[in-house]
Amino acid sequence: YDSRGVWINLTANSKAAIIYMNLDEKEFTTLCRECTYYKKRKFFDDGVHNLIIQAVFHGYPNFFTSINNFTIDSKKPIIKDIEPKKGFANGVFKINFEEATPSSLILNYGNSSNGYSTAFLDLIKDCVSEKPTTTCSINVNLSKYNEQDISYWFSLKDMANRMTDSKITSLKVDFSKPIINKFNYTLGSMKRINFFLNITEINFDKVVFIDYGSYFPMWRTLCPKLINNICDETRIFSKGEHDIVIKVFDKAGNSAQRSFSV
Repeated sequence: YDSRGVWINLTANSKAAIIYMNLDEKEFTTLCRECTYYKKRKFFDDGVHNLIIQAVFHGYPNFFTSINNFTIDSKKPIIKDIEPKKGFANGVFKINFEEATPSSLILNYGNSSNGYSTAFLDLIKDCVSEKPTTTCSINVNLSKYNEQDISYWFSLKDMANRMTDSKITSLKVDFSKPIINKFNYTLGSMKRINFFLNITEINFDKVVFIDYGSYFPMWRTLCPKLINNICDETRIFSKGEHDIVIKVFDKAGNSAQRSFSV
């Protein structure tokens, strides 16, 4: 139904108490107590309903049960948010929408040079519902668009065949990991360690490290920028054993890492 108002129209062969309940509810609601005929419109929320209607006849332990399954879809799908919204794309796309009865969700992406592609999302496997909203994500291969600009948008359809498209968003593609051409470390005096990395990455973001041998391991910035593709920094560590991981990130979220113990 494309309206929340649904007509319930029924007759009974003798006077009965007519009651109903959705399968996901805990108790019945009375439609009428002493009737052989009932016709009124009841209002239901959007979604799938499994309605049990019972006519309980007086003086008899038996009752008649009718199970009616139907779907209410009275609203056009609403797309609340999409990601990424700006910057770079590495193949991971996300959408958050409000729709009780989605039937299909499609990711459209590409450019005029290499053509456009579509990817169908699985509404069960690719999505997590936290009513009233649903969040879905998909990872697609953007290799043929690497270092190019693309446009993407989502198309969401509900069971009433109403379609909503998200805003068309343009991004630069970067799915390649940063390249660490050279990495070494030098133990200095006074518990100092010098880090040296030669990195190739046109969309460089930062170099970070974590010391799992510290009392409170946490990611810290080592180099917020490169000078001639070089990250050359010194940090002081406490006495003892340290398991250190270095990560290089680009602006699309791709990363490469090295690790060592000292």
